[in-house]
Amino acid sequence: MKHIFIITHGEFGKYLIKSAELILGQQKGVKAISIEPGKTPEELLNEIKTEIDKLEDSSEILFFTDIIGGTPFNSIIPFLKEENHECVTGVNLPMLLEVLTNVNNMNLKKLAVLAYNKGIEGIRNVKVLVNSMKGGEQNESYTYQDR
Repeated sequence: MKHIFIITHGEFGKYLIKSAELILGQQKGVKAISIEPGKTPEELLNEIKTEIDKLEDSSEILFFTDIIGGTPFNSIIPFLKEENHECVTGVNLPMLLEVLTNVNNMNLKKLAVLAYNKGIEGIRNVKVLVNSMKGGEQNESYTYQDR
């Protein structure tokens, strides 16, 4: 079975799951784990390990973290030595929805690629998008400094 662990600062992961369930209905195999004020990185690492230990040995886990280099991200690094574990950082609702919709139809590595691609596709400058629909500027590949 595949499991999804969303590891974030604060309750972001918890509320991301609630938002996904509002759209898709209740989901199984999805767990939010957070670093809260007063929780040490070691405590977070132990909590992740405890949750992994509750699973079957053959379980596949797709980890999502909020930002690269943050405590949640650093806490999952030791677990990525396992062949059946993958991680995508920058978790957002579009990537989570796509993964939950396809979790039973794809292998873990393909789910990680799908999450990455859908996460990027879900980020848009709406003004540029609307203008392109009107036949205006069609290039979204610029930075805000270019404006």
